[in-house]
Amino acid sequence: MDPFAYRLVSSLARAVAAARHGRALHPAGRTFTATLDPLPGAPRLGVPALDGPAGRPVVVRLSRALSLPPPLPDGLGLALRIPGGGDPGDLDLLFTTGGRPPAPPWLPYPVLDFAAGFYSTLLPYRSRLGRVRLLAVPVDRRRRLSGDPGRVAAVPAAVPAGAAPAGPLEFVLGLDGAVRAPLARLRLHGPVPPGEEVAAFDPIRNAHPGLRPTGAVQRARAAAYAGSQQGRSAAGRKG
Repeated sequence: MDPFAYRLVSSLARAVAAARHGRALHPAGRTFTATLDPLPGAPRLGVPALDGPAGRPVVVRLSRALSLPPPLPDGLGLALRIPGGGDPGDLDLLFTTGGRPPAPPWLPYPVLDFAAGFYSTLLPYRSRLGRVRLLAVPVDRRRRLSGDPGRVAAVPAAVPAGAAPAGPLEFVLGLDGAVRAPLARLRLHGPVPPGEEVAAFDPIRNAHPGLRPTGAVQRARAAAYAGSQQGRSAAGRKG
């Protein structure tokens, strides 16, 4: 991405974030504790955080991309942070609801309910297995979290482990691209305590050499994240 385009994307994201006094995208969301369990026989990416061991504590944020008022569908987000999974630091992976097969998984797709979405990183990563996208698919795709689908405030009571009648909210993480295979199971347990919400996820800075964002659109994403964070900081100073 040339410098002018980078500045343009960054400035636009900064303006939106400043106007919203928050994230330019996915401003409304809730953060949850979760665990990540690699699946037997899953391909090895050379990223220890995704290759094992089982029961790794992680953090998940569920959010709405544009904050359109329910019951309107919206692009729903699943942000995953693996503490200490980067090199160095944390590993952040961002998923957005995309098209279900046979539709392309890189195409954003609005849905009504967090438990029904087919999530994708949308953009490719470079790995030891080639260019891949990561997917996150609900284990029970017929499940609905509440009678008020897609409303972030309705999610916390629906995901704790053992929550009746359906049990915890679970996803299978997988690969799409050069290799197609399931990787791990992600299980949400419950909302994090007040004041411990994750301030920001950044898949560009919080990465691992074995799983690197690649391509021109990923560079545009880097500009957007930088601008959004600057806009939020500026809004905070003014407030």
